[in-house]
Amino acid sequence: MLAGLRPSWSSPGPLLRRFLIGIYNTLSLRFAAGLFPQQSRRVISFLNGLPSPVVLAEYGPTGCYLLDSCLRTDTPLYVHFHGYDASLLMGRELWLRHYRRLFQLCDGVIVPSVFLRSKLVAAGCDNTKISVCPCGIDPEFFATGSQRPSGIVAVGRLVPKKAPLNTIKAFGLIAERFPQTRLHFIGDGPLLEACRDGIAALGLQRRVLLYGAQDHENVARFMSEAAIFVQHSVTAANGDTEGLPVSMLEAMAAGLPVVSTRHAGISEAVVGGVTGLLVEEHDIDAMAAAMAELLNDPARAGKMGKAGRERVLKNFTLEKSAMCLRSAMKLTVDSSLR
Repeated sequence: MLAGLRPSWSSPGPLLRRFLIGIYNTLSLRFAAGLFPQQSRRVISFLNGLPSPVVLAEYGPTGCYLLDSCLRTDTPLYVHFHGYDASLLMGRELWLRHYRRLFQLCDGVIVPSVFLRSKLVAAGCDNTKISVCPCGIDPEFFATGSQRPSGIVAVGRLVPKKAPLNTIKAFGLIAERFPQTRLHFIGDGPLLEACRDGIAALGLQRRVLLYGAQDHENVARFMSEAAIFVQHSVTAANGDTEGLPVSMLEAMAAGLPVVSTRHAGISEAVVGGVTGLLVEEHDIDAMAAAMAELLNDPARAGKMGKAGRERVLKNFTLEKSAMCLRSAMKLTVDSSLR
């Protein structure tokens, strides 16, 4: 009902209009991260028409955009940070200035990991305002299947912070030792061509398969047929980091052991040596060794996968995430989005 509140240069419409919107957005951010007057009136009218509204703004910039409208209507505002907004944007003084005002005036801040909480505290947010609510998934949608002993799956956008080329290079180091093993990559992004080139350079065209973006059902199918989930997350050159990758939780729910890095909130979900194996960022040799270790020991891999699913059931379900959000926003069940 409040979609498209802050149009951008890429919004549909005449080129001149989009050009002017882009200039306005750039200049306005120098002074305040608010909405256009027309959009602000729209939000205020919407909030005034509700009995007891509470706003949950997804991502830091959205919280900044909605702050003044919430203040004018005396509406509680909670801001849910996820990843780039608490890492990449923290390195930009302009956004840091807007965030500091947001931290002071909003009613609460929500993050998916202790790691991101530390980033916000370092940026000036009062620790008592922050609630850690891990992401939640439907574990039954990712029920365990009959894993293929040679299948490795990676799910995620092909972007620098997920370092897909590192995963491909690590797989290349063990490809000859496991001739029946294939690496299945699900996802699209700006590094797609670089990944294709890297696969060709290593001669792995028949061993590393790129499927592009897939729907939820296909992701679940790939996971049910795999033996290991891999993701080599790193801090990108521009400072962008993960929060807590949802695809990793889905893989654990599917009973897959995880091979990943000690990055951001990953170690808060994956217990090294219990539900998977973690290596240092950019340590391609160590990631290759971790994959080989689990491929050589299917029984251990299966035990880790089972422990991972149990951990998801205990800590990372949709119900537990919803309960945490309600508590953070001081909502009762009757006044929540039931």
